[in-house]
Amino acid sequence: MSNSLPIVAKQLPAYHKEDGLVFQFILSEWLLAEKTSFLLLCHIDKLLEKPSSKKIYQDMEACLKQLSGIGHDFIRFISPGDDGILKKLSHFTAILARDILEDHAAERILRRSANQAWGFAIEMESLVQNLQKGPRASTPENVEQIKRQGEKIALELKKMGRTIPGLFAKFAKDENVLFFLVRHKKDFDKFQGAGFVKRLLIKTYPKGIAEAEEYLIYRYKKRGFDDLIPAIGMFMKDLSPAKSKTKSVVKTKQ
Repeated sequence: MSNSLPIVAKQLPAYHKEDGLVFQFILSEWLLAEKTSFLLLCHIDKLLEKPSSKKIYQDMEACLKQLSGIGHDFIRFISPGDDGILKKLSHFTAILARDILEDHAAERILRRSANQAWGFAIEMESLVQNLQKGPRASTPENVEQIKRQGEKIALELKKMGRTIPGLFAKFAKDENVLFFLVRHKKDFDKFQGAGFVKRLLIKTYPKGIAEAEEYLIYRYKKRGFDDLIPAIGMFMKDLSPAKSKTKSVVKTKQ
């Protein structure tokens, strides 16, 4: 029998907890899903103009295989592996919901939307295959049906995106999650709206962006990652309000 004492999760530093890592996986896969979904809808718009283009069908199928993972030849039993972005999202959201979520509304949205989006992608693959069975299959009406299916995927991803601010608040003291958010500012702002990351930091930390930067520097210095400090400063500079040149000129004249 082991003499070691059980480790209480709450006593561990943030970087020793796996929940923060799982949340980063979710954020990473969500961003990738948004990018792929956006590209898929662009291909569908092109298909409306050229309904018989084999190249567009190939591009659509490539996006769908990325999303669903159905194109893979075997099933992974231990981990989601490379089985598709949405399948991995479904897997990671289930883990997070099991481990930490107390907000049952957010839990339902997160898990249901991940599963719904994955299901819609699988259904869409069948629709795309049917459209290629003959020249008469690629009618404007059928292509519009494909587009509606693609929009369903996009809608579920947007629902997931709306849970991010509330979930991030649970990981406000996890420097790895915070740094991930800051590093991917451009992508989050693209899919969540301009200024999303800046607003989220101001809302989460009492002293806003300055406090978030100080916390990152403090935590990583404490862990011995001094080499990250310049990068932190660079990323946070993009979030800080620009100083007014007019004011500085006035002060100089005085």
